[in-house]
Amino acid sequence: MKNRLVEYISQLKKVILRLFKLTLRLLLIFSLPIMAGWWSYHHIARLGTVIDGDTITAMYQLKPVKIRLSAVNAPELYDYGHHVKQTCGQESKDELVKLLNTKWLYVQRDGDDKDRYGRFIRAVFTAKLIDVQEELINDGWAVPQYHSSRGAVYHELHQAAMEAKRGWFDRENNCKPLIAEGPKVD
Repeated sequence: MKNRLVEYISQLKKVILRLFKLTLRLLLIFSLPIMAGWWSYHHIARLGTVIDGDTITAMYQLKPVKIRLSAVNAPELYDYGHHVKQTCGQESKDELVKLLNTKWLYVQRDGDDKDRYGRFIRAVFTAKLIDVQEELINDGWAVPQYHSSRGAVYHELHQAAMEAKRGWFDRENNCKPLIAEGPKVD
């Protein structure tokens, strides 16, 4: 009986030690961003689906919502004016799917809260803190929108993608590249 009690206490100590270590890890994970001031600007969202090259669905603030990537514009999947599918729209969407190969995202408000279609406008980062907008522009699948606070930052990446003929810039008449919007003039 005494051996079983000693064995039980030993097992209990191991479980308590494991729980303590897990608690410390969780505290560390969630306290570092707070201490850095980073957490107050970013929120966690769970990726739902990729709609097109610049729009996703996600669970954000405990609701399923559409999120429009801020500071970028990507080709549409369908050109409603000409009633045709755009090949570069599908390729841009596929690139975004590759970038977002994770369930969890960080999203940050950037400029207006919502667009005219009711989509949240957010800068999106992967769980590894990769700037999704920056990658899309650098790979030539989106162009910067300068009315966003990040738009001017992405201008050099856009120029480099055009010069290197990355993404849709290497196509010959398969799709028309979008024109980057210039800065707003008041």
